[in-house]
Amino acid sequence: MKYFTLLILLSIATSLLAASHNSKLEKVYSHQGYPYKQLINRANKVKLSFTEAKLNSTVTCRVLVQLNNQLFESAQVSVTQQAFTEKPLASCLDRQQAKKLLAASFE
Repeated sequence: MKYFTLLILLSIATSLLAASHNSKLEKVYSHQGYPYKQLINRANKVKLSFTEAKLNSTVTCRVLVQLNNQLFESAQVSVTQQAFTEKPLASCLDRQQAKKLLAASFE
């Protein structure tokens, strides 16, 4: 009986410590997915140039990626303000083009 109560007290203390530890953790949400995050990590420089149009809530943007001694420039695109705010790189650089640039970074 003595060990049983000690075991219960130990499990309660452990669960309280775990609960207080979990409340200190913060969730970090990242909208960078494949291939954008890897491209950022492998490139020498990634530059996102954009202009905002206040009238129709659009953003015109393009992406410059430097891989070693080569500079790649995406086509200029117009995207909604919301899409740009949520995923700036993904909305300005086509996924297929980002995959090609990522593949080129391994050459």
